[in-house]
Order: sequence, then C-alpha cells, then structure tokens
Amino acid sequence: MRKTLLMTIALVVAIFGYGQSTLSFPSGMIDGGTQMSATLPSAPGTIQNSINLNPGTDVMSTWVLPSTNSTSGNSRIPRNTSARYQREEFLILPSEMAAAGFPSGNTIDAIGFLISTAGVGTQTGTLNIWLMNTTDASYTLGSTWTTTGFTQVSSDANFTVPITAGSYSIPFVNGTPFTYTGGGVYVAWEFSNPSGAQGTTTLVAYCNTNQATLCYGYQSATAMGTALSVTAFRPATYFVNNTLVDIA
Repeated sequence: MRKTLLMTIALVVAIFGYGQSTLSFPSGMIDGGTQMSATLPSAPGTIQNSINLNPGTDVMSTWVLPSTNSTSGNSRIPRNTSARYQREEFLILPSEMAAAGFPSGNTIDAIGFLISTAGVGTQTGTLNIWLMNTTDASYTLGSTWTTTGFTQVSSDANFTVPITAGSYSIPFVNGTPFTYTGGGVYVAWEFSNPSGAQGTTTLVAYCNTNQATLCYGYQSATAMGTALSVTAFRPATYFVNNTLVDIA
C-alpha cells in the first residue's frame, strides 16, 4: 500500500510540476470579449506542422507557428472591420523555427494565416510586410513601432482582406527577396484603408498563446499610430518557399 501511495504522489508531481518554469498561456483562449468570441473546432489540434497547404503544386509550406486553438478578432492578422489602421510585430522563436523544420538558406516567398470564423464584408487597402532574421530568444524591439533592420518583402497597394474560414497565403510582391539564415524570425506588417468600404462582421483568427510577450499590435479607426500594446496572441503562421517541394 505504501508503494502504491508513493507512486501516486510521484505521478501527481510529474503532472503538475511539468513546464512551470516556462512563461506561457493555456490553449483555447479568446482574445477580447463577446465581439471576438468564436466556436472552436470539435477536434482540437487540427493544425499540424510542416504540411503542404497547396497539394499538387511545387511549393513548400510549413507551419512555423501552429495554432493552439486560441482565437482573436483583433488585428493579429489583417482585419476586415472597424480598424482602418493596423500594425503588428511578433517574434517566431529560434526553437519554433527549428521545430517547424523550415530549411536555412532558403527564401521565404509568402506568409500564411488561418481564419477560425469567417467575416462578413471586407476592406481593401495597402498591406506592407517586413521580415528580419534574429537570434533573439525574447522580444527585444520594444513597444514603439519600428522596422529598423527589417527587409521589406512585400508592398501591395490593393490588398483585399480575406474573410473566408480556413487558411490563406499572401504571396510577396514589390519587395526585396528574403533568405532565412537560421534562428528566429521577426514578422512585421501594417495595413491601411483611410476611406474605403469596410466589412460589417469581424473575422476571427486562430492564434498561438504558448508565449505571453512575443507580440505587439496596434489598431485604430482614425490614425496610424506607433505605440504598440503587448499581447499573448500571436497569429497562427506558415511560411512558403516557391522552389522546394513539400512531400509531407
């Protein structure tokens, strides 16, 4: 009986002691109140790593930041309603890039996101995207918008925000080619639509909440600001290379 009791205590310690030293948020969280609520899929964990989102095509697409089934209706990815001005900067850790298996020495030619709940109506504006290689194991850019040291990989003056549930990619246009050199990657994007039409129901994006302080964002209906607010909700993200074949 004593042996059984000791084994039970050891099991409890193992379960509750695991991972206490890491700063993380639980999965399945919702960013904001009822406006950002969403119905989660019936089978959690449906988003896998290193999968080809374009079967039958000669491209490799890899989830470098998989969803943890947390969701957000804020501007974690380009948003279709209310916010005419949006900015986001987030870090994908070296450990996350290594786990994803995106090969060093190859270009990142597109970025992809994942919509949990479709929006109604969209908006069209200018979308700029930047990337930066880094060895940082924590976010070091501060809470003021900056693209110093980044490479602008895309500038689309007529980007229409996708609103359909599911994954979508943004091919880079009118930018400088970016080669991943190993380590982590900072992602920065901004969207602006000063006066055009907007949607009526906000889309909801899948996010990753494994880390609490690796993402900073801004959204406004009236002006493009530089003061960013920290959030645990990094958008579920995949990178695309146009020359490698993903056979996973």
